[in-house]
Amino acid sequence: MPGKQSRSARRPTTPYTSAFRDGSTRSAAIVVPLVLDIVPARSMVDVGCGTAAWAAQFRKASVETIDIDGGHVDLAQLQIPRVMFVPHELEQPISLDRGVLIWQGASKSPSI
Repeated sequence: MPGKQSRSARRPTTPYTSAFRDGSTRSAAIVVPLVLDIVPARSMVDVGCGTAAWAAQFRKASVETIDIDGGHVDLAQLQIPRVMFVPHELEQPISLDRGVLIWQGASKSPSI
């Protein structure tokens, strides 16, 4: 179809700015304790984690995390240990073999 871009063509190509990371970190520091009051999770997956600011806050609360995002993420900007980051193109299916609280990185709305 003319004029229609593929998903990969719409993918952001610029690195996350420090203002974006700082804002995400501040938001997560407020919201994560509220989420954990409602859903006392021990583990979670952050799909579309970006630099993993939200996952870092869950880890501070002793929640085990698995953090997934595409190859566009600059590993030097991760706010979690690199070993916790799973590079995976989000257009492709992924399977996890355990029950977790899933924190959707793009919308930041929790679902179980």
